[in-house]
This record gives sequence, structure tokens and C-alpha cells, in this order.
Amino acid sequence: MRDTPRSLIALDAKAPLVAYWVDVMNARKGDVLTLRIAGPDGKSLAEHAQAIDTPRGFLFTYIGRRLHAPLSAGNVHAQVTLVRDGKTILEEGKSVPVR
Repeated sequence: MRDTPRSLIALDAKAPLVAYWVDVMNARKGDVLTLRIAGPDGKSLAEHAQAIDTPRGFLFTYIGRRLHAPLSAGNVHAQVTLVRDGKTILEEGKSVPVR
């Protein structure tokens, strides 16, 4: 089972990478799925949008980025958005503090 490890209550400022994964069910052809990770300063660390080309009962996807410098204090924010027929039908996010 994929889930956030219980030990991940904060992200080490010197972490070598950040990653965000999602499981999406019942994605339809034409849906657009976007994943974003923003650093404590609000700037994008990673972003990826994909158009769903075939109906998917289950879809696992992720984004990530290697970090070459320590993160500043604050929170790292991750967000998933699913747009269908021009309407946002899913928008969910998580935040993890940086230590």
C-alpha cells in the first residue's frame, strides 16, 4: 500500500529530493491531471500536467526534483488538480514543514 510514511512529519532542510505521488481512480479520456510542488518561498520546485488519453480505472503518477541546496524554513506544499470538461473536479493538497 502506498501511503505517506508515518515518520514523515517534517522534511529535512538538507533532503536530497522532494517527491509527491497520487493515486487517481476513474480518470476519463480528456481529463487533465496536474501535480505541483512548491517550496517554502512559494516558488515551484516541480510541476507536471498530463492529458489522459484513455480511460483509466486506476492511475498512479508522481513528480519529484533533486535539490541542490538546502530548503529554507517554512512548508513545502504539494497539490493535485484534475480538470474535466474545463471544470476542476478535484483539487487537493498537502503541506509538510521543513526542519
